Amino acid sequence: SVDLLTTMAEWLDLPCKKRIWVACYDEVTNSQELAEAVQSKAHSTSTLINSDYLVDRFQLAVAANRALTNNEDNTLETRSLLTEVLYNLSPSTSIRESLSTIGVQPGIKRVTLLSYKEPTSEELKGIAGRIVPSSVLASQADQKKLQKFYKVSDAELTLKAGVKGHDALLDAIVTRIATKEPRRNSASAQKRKPGADKQAGNKKKAKT
Repeated sequence: SVDLLTTMAEWLDLPCKKRIWVACYDEVTNSQELAEAVQSKAHSTSTLINSDYLVDRFQLAVAANRALTNNEDNTLETRSLLTEVLYNLSPSTSIRESLSTIGVQPGIKRVTLLSYKEPTSEELKGIAGRIVPSSVLASQADQKKLQKFYKVSDAELTLKAGVKGHDALLDAIVTRIATKEPRRNSASAQKRKPGADKQAGNKKKAKT
């Protein structure tokens, strides 16, 4: 039922003292429709993620927290908070590649919904699949695929003393998310602050 769906959406507290909601699905049958909905911005209050690139919900928390920090610092790399989460989850500095890979794609069977607001029943029931706890991310993760995507070598995992398996891979991935280098031509950098042109003109006049 719809009520059951809303209770199965999990929330996570972020270091910045805000919260995200996460709902994981498998056996998804309408990924084509979902991809089209994203293109039309029908999911304006949530983002849909290809779960094949997730190993733990902490990975989502790190990406979402960095997106909020970038937003508050006016340093977003993309044009919205939700697309910033997708960008942060990708090791690539190409926005197009990040969104097309990490975002929902036609044919995928596992989808995770992430929102900074408690998702509505309409959002949750819009995904035709079986809602499952986020703990399945670890059990269903393809470690070799994730290592290749995030460029994590076997040697790197071995060097993580005291950390094994899923935790070692998660540690390697979140380190990459947290330390991802900013692009020079970010969305925020292209937005001039109010009065910036006037100030630049005044400085130019002062020099002449």
